[in-house]
Amino acid sequence: MLLGFGCNVPACLAARIMDTWRERIITILMTTLVPCSAVTVVVMGLVGRYFGVSWVIGLYLLTLLIAFIPRLHRLKNPPRSTTLS
Repeated sequence: MLLGFGCNVPACLAARIMDTWRERIITILMTTLVPCSAVTVVVMGLVGRYFGVSWVIGLYLLTLLIAFIPRLHRLKNPPRSTTLS
């Protein structure tokens, strides 16, 4: 998921190491919700210009929260194994 902050394409491709089809789909869908660095700069610039710095910080914290919620779920239910294909 954190790979998605750099670029979403390699992050979606990295989902192939997931064991089940369900895990792959969840990872791909969650990765597309995390904005890449180029989108983050544009969105944060526009939000900062029209709404202020506090909204920028809140929006960035929201994206981090979206990225880490699945991680908390994974800590409760650890994966069986991780193998590269």
